[in-house]
Amino acid sequence: MPRYFFHLTDGKTVLNNHRGVELAGNAAALEDARVLADDLRRGVKMPGWKWAGWFVAIIDEHGRKVDDVPIADTLEDD
Repeated sequence: MPRYFFHLTDGKTVLNNHRGVELAGNAAALEDARVLADDLRRGVKMPGWKWAGWFVAIIDEHGRKVDDVPIADTLEDD
């Protein structure tokens, strides 16, 4: 199974995930990234952060970007 990494970024700062997770493919990685983004937005993970403008960047095991998932709308965190 391929390994995927979920990095958190606002385009300037990157919080890298070095462990990654093995998933069935890109669709499974996108679904996991959506769940992570939702957990971050709701404060389930990393409470207290302001996520306006941040994304979960999905990176495959070859270092290629698969997709991004926004964590929060810009207006949501203001």
